[in-house]
Amino acid sequence: MLWTIIVILLVLWLLGLVGHIGGSLIHLLLVI
Repeated sequence: MLWTIIVILLVLWLLGLVGHIGGSLIHLLLVI
């Protein structure tokens, strides 16, 4: 049970990280 919670948190964190990086790249492309 504990491991599933840890895995879910890791996945959500990775998705947030990827989304943040992707948003920054899109913002840079729009600015250029």
